[in-house]
Amino acid sequence: MKLKSALAFALLTAWLPISLLLFSGCAWFSGKTPVDVAGTGEGIAVSTVNAAMTAWAQWVNAGNATQAQVDAVKAAYNQYYNAQLIASNAFTSYFASTSVGTNTTAAQTALMTVLATATSSQSNVVALIESFTKTNK
Repeated sequence: MKLKSALAFALLTAWLPISLLLFSGCAWFSGKTPVDVAGTGEGIAVSTVNAAMTAWAQWVNAGNATQAQVDAVKAAYNQYYNAQLIASNAFTSYFASTSVGTNTTAAQTALMTVLATATSSQSNVVALIESFTKTNK
């Protein structure tokens, strides 16, 4: 039960900044570019997955997970990790395009597309961990 509380706290801590942004109308980002906001969002996503994986490691070390569950979380995490690598490259490409003064619209569009995939994979990891820790009492 203590581990579930730790997971809930970790997820709440990670999602709290997102909910504040939604309810504030993103006032904190006034004057920021979409790429600035996306970068902040990526930081929040990374923190969320890190918190979930820390709680998952505690759950596994306590002997509460099956090997199939461990394998499923590992596969989901690997997808997330690969999506983050692609997102990192997309950020690099975007900033490279702005430094040489080229048209950044295509680079920004590509970046936003990649970030949507990264966000989806992040959600998958967290949801999977949450589902396993809720069903195993």
